[in-house]
Amino acid sequence: MRPSRWQWIVAAAVIAACGCSKLTYENWQTIQVGSASQDLVKATLGEPWKTVDGTWVYNDPDRHITAMVKFSDDKVIGKEWADAERGMETVGEQPDQPGESERLRIQEIR
Repeated sequence: MRPSRWQWIVAAAVIAACGCSKLTYENWQTIQVGSASQDLVKATLGEPWKTVDGTWVYNDPDRHITAMVKFSDDKVIGKEWADAERGMETVGEQPDQPGESERLRIQEIR
């Protein structure tokens, strides 16, 4: 018995909803320093986990990934990627780290 059209549609929706994170190194690489806008970054990487003084922070503790994108006047002026496989990579101006007035805490709960 062949799967019906509806079974294919449901299967595709489940696959899309379950494991397709936008936060990938390949997507991060497509963000161009100097030209990418906040809307383009949001479309490429999704909603940021946190924002800190013009820097968007993305975090995926399950995959041990942290990415940051720094903006000035709605344009990307720097970005940073960190994961266990590639280490840390910075392009353009280094994104702001949380300062004295705000602390960024990442806690993995098991």
